[in-house]
Amino acid sequence: DLISNNRQAGEDWLIKIGNELPDTLVRDRIIEYAGLVNETSIQAIVNQYGNSGYVVESVPLALFGVAKSWEIGFEASMNEIIQSGGDADTNASMMGQVAGSELGIKKLPISMLKQIELLPEYVEIKSIITDWKKINWT
Repeated sequence: DLISNNRQAGEDWLIKIGNELPDTLVRDRIIEYAGLVNETSIQAIVNQYGNSGYVVESVPLALFGVAKSWEIGFEASMNEIIQSGGDADTNASMMGQVAGSELGIKKLPISMLKQIELLPEYVEIKSIITDWKKINWT
């Protein structure tokens, strides 16, 4: 749970995910990142390993961003993913989806949620989510 704000939690979480995956380069990278989460910045990871849309770079980077959220917070971690460039929209989207599912909407930064309300598509997005909840939670 991301709410714990425990540095060790990010490392443990990445190891747990890595151990659940088949033997692939993605798994290897996630496990490698677990050992770096408490001592390495997102930008340092990007500089060394890349941040393209290639699955071996993007999925582990997004998960590393989530793991860093325990240490530096969701908003700071998201900003670092975005500012690192590369395939920032893909990497930030994946990071946000995973972190959001861990945190739940009540634990996401209000300032970020308010930005969503400014989007021209906000009414449509809200309608889709509301309809989905009705179908899946009743």
